[in-house]
Amino acid sequence: MPYTDKEKAKEYWRDKKRRQRMSNPKMSNPETPKNVQPEIVPASYIYGNKGKYEFLPERPRFLTLSDGQILDRLNQPDPIGTLSGMSASNDFTVTGHSAGLLESIVDPTKRKKLEKIYTSLKNRGLQREVRYGVYGPDFETVGEMLEVTK
Repeated sequence: MPYTDKEKAKEYWRDKKRRQRMSNPKMSNPETPKNVQPEIVPASYIYGNKGKYEFLPERPRFLTLSDGQILDRLNQPDPIGTLSGMSASNDFTVTGHSAGLLESIVDPTKRKKLEKIYTSLKNRGLQREVRYGVYGPDFETVGEMLEVTK
């Protein structure tokens, strides 16, 4: 039966999830005594693609979330790891070029536009980052094709 009030529905599902977690021994953690000092995680940095970019001050190790889960800040999942499906989907080679790219290289007006895009990306060092289309070749390959067909 659907709820007419969104807050009641949200509370119902939150309680249901909390009960499921508490019934699972792997997910429920015993509560710590009140008189014990909380363990402190030392100050650290969050690593990103460009190195250290965010400083985190000292903070308690365990944090109780709104739905009853307990977050352990020292045992976080590895952010560098990738899922096997994601790595398989990213592993592809371009065997043939799309007909649209070949037509664009032959057409003089579209060729000028491609050359402008390529030089602009090359000046910024992004020719390997941007692709022609969704699964097309990167603009470094497009630039080589433009130079070869001059």
